[in-house]
Amino acid sequence: VMHSAPSPEGGIRAGVLRVEDPDAADPASVAGKLLFTNRPARELIPLTVSGGAAGILSEYFPLYPGVRDNLDGLDEISRWDNDFKVPVNDTGLFAFSLSPRNANRLRAEMEKGPVTLYARVDTRFYDGECSTVSGLLPGSDPEAGEILLYGHLYEPGAEDNGSGCAMLLELARSLTRLVAGVSASSWVTSASGLWGI
Repeated sequence: VMHSAPSPEGGIRAGVLRVEDPDAADPASVAGKLLFTNRPARELIPLTVSGGAAGILSEYFPLYPGVRDNLDGLDEISRWDNDFKVPVNDTGLFAFSLSPRNANRLRAEMEKGPVTLYARVDTRFYDGECSTVSGLLPGSDPEAGEILLYGHLYEPGAEDNGSGCAMLLELARSLTRLVAGVSASSWVTSASGLWGI
């Protein structure tokens, strides 16, 4: 899970404890355990910290009506969890996002008896740089201010947010042609077209 803290050097071995409702769980029961939950990992942070748990294993994979109605075809996909502990994880905790297949496998093993897992997390927090490509289409009134349109590319999907960046690039191309006085009827979409930004 994004923003996880590193595990102790050499990793840890810990028993797994299922937690359905973190608010109802006894903090004394979680000490040294890896907490397996169907909730977002961030929801278990208070319990994990207060009870001294080792980390979190989340199988949370939300459904969105009309967009993702079930998990068909996602059996081996782990959800990208980017809101665990932001902007800085000062808890020392780590979490894993489990694919449906791995969550089902873990659940099946737990039905047979106690399960111990080995976890090793090699992460670090550091200052870095994030490059940004920008362009400017000057308006006719310098006093009118600016309108900023922004799209991010760091998420792993066409919907989020490759399509958004493609839309912004096409919008910039269209506005540039409109400002240049090119009529809509003469537009030709071209990957090698000249952009005015």
